[in-house]
Amino acid sequence: MGDIARNSDPETSHQAEQHMNESGGRQSMISKVAEMVAEHQDKTGRELAKIYNYPDTSVVLKRISDAHNRGLIRSTETRKCTVTGRQARTWFPTKDQQSQ
Repeated sequence: MGDIARNSDPETSHQAEQHMNESGGRQSMISKVAEMVAEHQDKTGRELAKIYNYPDTSVVLKRISDAHNRGLIRSTETRKCTVTGRQARTWFPTKDQQSQ
C-alpha cells in the first residue's frame, strides 16, 4: 500500500499510518468508500461525506484517492458540487466493481 504520511510529516503521522495499515483500518475504509460510490454514483467526495454523515470530509476524500489509485472507482466528469458550490470530480464504480 502506498504511503500516506509525507517524509516531512512528524513521526506521529508515520506511526498513525503504520497503525492504520497494520490494523486494516485503511483497507476497510477504502472498501467502504468503494461501496459508497457504488450506492451513490455521480457524487463528489464531499457529497458522499455529507450523505454518510462524516463530519471530517478529509477521511472520505483521502480514501477516494486510494480507491481511485487501486482502480476501484473512476471519475469521468466534473460538475458543480452541491456542498461547496465549486467544480469537483464525480465518482463511479469501475466495471469490475459494478458486477460485485
